Amino acid sequence: MNSIIVICEYFHPMTNTRAMQANRMATVLAKNFNVEVITTDYAGEFIEFSNPNIKVTRVKSLKNSWLLKPYIVQKINEYFVPFIGYFWAKSVFKQLESRNQKSTIILTISHPIGAHFVGLFAKRSTITENWVAFFSDPWPSSILAGKARRYVPISAWLQENIMRKFLSECDDILLTNLNATKYLENKLSVDIEHKTHIVPHLLPNDRPAKADVKIKKTLFHAGQMNAERVSVDFLKAFKLFSEMPVYKDYKIATAGFVCSNFMHEVEKLQLTDKFEFLGKLDFEQVIEIGRTSTAQLLFESNSADNPFILSKLTDVDAIQRPVLSVTNKNSAMDIFFAKSDFCALLYHEENVEKMLLKLVTFIKKVENSTVDFVDFYEFYDDDIIAKTISKIVSEGTHGRSQ
Repeated sequence: MNSIIVICEYFHPMTNTRAMQANRMATVLAKNFNVEVITTDYAGEFIEFSNPNIKVTRVKSLKNSWLLKPYIVQKINEYFVPFIGYFWAKSVFKQLESRNQKSTIILTISHPIGAHFVGLFAKRSTITENWVAFFSDPWPSSILAGKARRYVPISAWLQENIMRKFLSECDDILLTNLNATKYLENKLSVDIEHKTHIVPHLLPNDRPAKADVKIKKTLFHAGQMNAERVSVDFLKAFKLFSEMPVYKDYKIATAGFVCSNFMHEVEKLQLTDKFEFLGKLDFEQVIEIGRTSTAQLLFESNSADNPFILSKLTDVDAIQRPVLSVTNKNSAMDIFFAKSDFCALLYHEENVEKMLLKLVTFIKKVENSTVDFVDFYEFYDDDIIAKTISKIVSEGTHGRSQ
């Protein structure tokens, strides 16, 4: 059986979306490969991974260092994140090099992007016959449009050049949809379609069983609410919605970081009593609260040409409640949900009146039980990952067949 080394900065026992996706990917690959996962010590105290077919090696990361705790250092790191990942990757590479053996394949998983440095070092040193890089989210933010774009000249130049090296020197690329391939080619002037394979975001191994719960009049948002996701028109539409007598008891609950811009708009519209800010919750708490909500809120960055499918779909699937998605027309999320009865699509480009009409129509359907969540497992086939990697190994370092 061929061996594969999976490099990821987030892994068990962490419960964030990226960690769960890495867990799932390793578990699926273990059906066809001897799998070793090399990850960080972010989670603190070591907890044994439950799958006996997967070896887990942890390499100390600077991100646990007290030197990176100060707020100012964390803000700087947002723009110069490659540096921290680079040092961790060097440590991982030295460990691989000391083994004096070649791996059939190295699979590197972002985000963060430190894992891809390991693939770059390994490929240049011939430690691996094949380096496969999986990009689940857009990076760097300097290539995005609208409010999602964060551009600091030196940082943008550095990160874009690093990304070009990753895309150009890896043997194969995994992306979640074909539009993302075109987007990266256009924004970074690289030729990658010939070696790109389309795979789905993976869902968690152990999604909690669904139990009968009392549904509350709540719209639930889980995840970071950054400035680029804020939709003032949606807040105005919700204000009008909640002023209707029949919907006056509805509230919005959020779990995770909420930016000051969003808080300011909530206060400005006098909606404070309609919001419950729950702060950071673990995965089990998110699922428990989300499953009691009337519907899930899914805010996507206001970026007209964003081709990426949100990794947050892991939470969406686990919660299993109808979805209100605030996105852009013709975005990857728009296309993904377009044929789904369980999702109402509200667009950043729409005015307040249009959003309000859609909101009222959808809530009526949910309350009347004429719409319900459709299991994402009907759309996803875990074996796609295993089959794709097996094909890459059998074909050698040729990338995707023309």
